[in-house]
Amino acid sequence: MKKLNSASIFLLFLIIAQSLTGCKKEEQDTTIMTDIDGNTYDLITIGTQVWAKQNLKTTRYNDGTMIPLVTGNSGNSWESQSAGAYCWYGNDETQNGGTYGALYNWHAVNSAKLCPAGWHIPTRIEWINLTFTLEGPLVAGTKLKEADTIHWAGPAPDSSPFPVATNESEFTALPGGSRSGPVFSGLRIYGVWWSSTSDNSDNSWSFNLYGNIESTDINSYSNKDGFSVRCLRNSN
Repeated sequence: MKKLNSASIFLLFLIIAQSLTGCKKEEQDTTIMTDIDGNTYDLITIGTQVWAKQNLKTTRYNDGTMIPLVTGNSGNSWESQSAGAYCWYGNDETQNGGTYGALYNWHAVNSAKLCPAGWHIPTRIEWINLTFTLEGPLVAGTKLKEADTIHWAGPAPDSSPFPVATNESEFTALPGGSRSGPVFSGLRIYGVWWSSTSDNSDNSWSFNLYGNIESTDINSYSNKDGFSVRCLRNSN
């Protein structure tokens, strides 16, 4: 058998070292999701699903294409968009973007390029499956919402107490509100997250949580509305 010379041994050692380094990096990357803008998101496993723990805030599709930022209420307005668009609640990225993420219309969702490679926006059924992993939609909201009133607004002084949010799932849902035409509403009161499932040519399904209700809800809204987005890891 032919003996390896010193150069061959060194080359073999280098290949093995690079291989081990690559494996280590892949293992580290399973603890976070990183979008194309470099924003990082913690991960949480609920049942068989692996979710990003924060709302998406990318300003580009995963192929590098810019997503139009639409702030105007006239001319090139939000409601006139027939392609993907995003905005920040109240058009205030500094105040709201870091905490609540961006709001996207469903045309951006339908591009299938919002989440990083290996991730996707959940279908209607995947949202429903999430609730049944947490004992069903009647109680899942309590287990999904962040467990304080720093971001979720508390009740008015003369109203009934809100149901206690436990966040025992560690999903840490935050109420990013919504945009419909020029109107922003619901910040700190409700969260609405798009699914990738259309209802008809004009409407698609969303997943909804409210501060004063312990249950979850699935509704169909206009594709022109602006809602939050959570990414779900592709299953093996």
